[in-house]
Amino acid sequence: MALAIRNQADFISGSVFGFVGVAALVFGREYSFGSLASIGPGFFPTVAGVMLSGFALVLLLRSVVTRDQEQVSLAPLPIIVIVGSSVLFALILRPLGLPLSACILVLISTYASRSLGIIPAVVLACAIAGFVTLVFIYGLGLQMPVVGTALRNVM
Repeated sequence: MALAIRNQADFISGSVFGFVGVAALVFGREYSFGSLASIGPGFFPTVAGVMLSGFALVLLLRSVVTRDQEQVSLAPLPIIVIVGSSVLFALILRPLGLPLSACILVLISTYASRSLGIIPAVVLACAIAGFVTLVFIYGLGLQMPVVGTALRNVM
């Protein structure tokens, strides 16, 4: 008895979540996990990988149980924009610093959905940049530059 995919959207989503979850688990193995009192660099990728893999399993099971509501088409441009902006973020984090890199990430990512105008995108980018700077650098004490190496000479 072969399993038939009845819900294409759940299958695609589950496959993507599963791929990212397993990748996070594989790459997270290289870092120490730490403890809840003193989390290590491997804590987040491991926990995120387990959660994403769990979501993937639920979605993949749903894809063989429930029927499609509508036909799903995969739009390549938003995927390319989101993945490309994430890669760019990783490349510019050290030279530009976290706040500016986060702004650029959000501004490029909003291009994937044409429903957000430029003013709301700029407001969203600034809000997220401020939030991640407060949480990750000042709240959690992660060693990320606020002002990058390329900007230190200018400032």
